[in-house]
Amino acid sequence: AILYTASFYCSIFTGTFINPDTPQSLFILLSIYFLHEGIIIKHEACNETRTLCRQALLLSGIFLGLAMLSKYSSFLIWAGAFVYIFSSNRKLLKEPFLYLAVFITSLFLLPVLLWNIDSNFISFEFQSSRLPLNINNFNIVQFIKSTGIIIIYNNPVSIILFVFAISRFRKEKFMTESQFKLLLSLSLPYLLFFTAVSLFSEVKSNWSAPGFFPLMFIAAAFLENNKITDSGKP
Repeated sequence: AILYTASFYCSIFTGTFINPDTPQSLFILLSIYFLHEGIIIKHEACNETRTLCRQALLLSGIFLGLAMLSKYSSFLIWAGAFVYIFSSNRKLLKEPFLYLAVFITSLFLLPVLLWNIDSNFISFEFQSSRLPLNINNFNIVQFIKSTGIIIIYNNPVSIILFVFAISRFRKEKFMTESQFKLLLSLSLPYLLFFTAVSLFSEVKSNWSAPGFFPLMFIAAAFLENNKITDSGKP
């Protein structure tokens, strides 16, 4: 909660002002929670747990659909989920509820698609115009500027904590391997996509901010594992 509030994006941009990022942040946080509950099966041999996991997958599909109605970029959370599945847990590809969850998400976009078809895809055209990618327009100064603003926007102290927690995981297992890989996978598509875009086009500081949400949980687990006890010893 402290890491979330410490982010200027979370506490001021979405916490004070009403804009598309406000509902998107809520629904992405909910989708991260239910993807974790649906993908990380706590007790493999327990049928009740597996049923709850399948229900959680369906709920993640609903909340990601709502997140995509807020901002199209929310699909990158699904991309992150499949990065984890393909790299670390391919047996989930045999889980029909996973595909049902993706289908549920797509149903939320059906009214958007129909409206765009009726309106000559004006919404998609507008959004694509905000990312005028041109490989001949490489601008390292713009990249450094965008990166600096993103770091400030999401709190430099928090960013340092995220990096330190990730680097410490190999030596200090403060969460399970699958939890760490899932949260990192959910974050990477957001951060890598908008980092790549910033090399050739101006990127708004709020576009990549949801990509830091999963890293907050990694850093929180690290801090919890290293908290000072009542005796004053870690």
